[in-house]
Amino acid sequence: MALIVADSASGGAGGSTGSVDTTGATILIAVGVADSGTPTITDSKGNTWNSLTQVGGSFPTYHRCRLYYVENPTVGTGHTFTVSGTNASACFAAFDATATTSVFDAENGAQNLGVSSATGGTVTPAGSNYLYISGLGNEDASVSPSLGSSFTLAVNESHVGGVSYGSALAYKYTSAGENPAWSLGGTFDVNVVNATFVGVGGGGPTGSPWYVYAQQ
Repeated sequence: MALIVADSASGGAGGSTGSVDTTGATILIAVGVADSGTPTITDSKGNTWNSLTQVGGSFPTYHRCRLYYVENPTVGTGHTFTVSGTNASACFAAFDATATTSVFDAENGAQNLGVSSATGGTVTPAGSNYLYISGLGNEDASVSPSLGSSFTLAVNESHVGGVSYGSALAYKYTSAGENPAWSLGGTFDVNVVNATFVGVGGGGPTGSPWYVYAQQ
């Protein structure tokens, strides 16, 4: 169980990642952040993305945050990922060791206002060796995100004033219910989205290694 690759993209109307090799991936995950509606996620292999619940978008935090995934995707060399939307950004990461069917397990999320430590609510995996993804959306260039509880920060796309919101993606393989707390390096308004996905041998469908792309 290991991270394969991570990347990110952003721009006033969104942006695209560089070319990566997703050979062997069995899931794609994106954490996307945008203004005026959640972003659209697409990729150069023509995969169909499933979206989880939107978090945020109400005053005073205008950005919207959402997790997306593709199970058993088309993968390979020359793979690029695109986020489209107003002031949009997205983070992407690739992993192995998840199921290829019925991979989504559970989710939670929350808007956090005026905090230095932000959480999205507890998610409890239904089995062992599940992949736990935590995504962060923010609207301040001074945010310096990190996550404890043995989570690994895979990628961070910084906020760019007047251009795009910030996003970050962290992950962990776990069997326990957790509500990880993002440290922000100051006091900010942010959104957090959490989700778990079935791991191979984790009590759900079995499959080959999987790939995670996150955007937020």
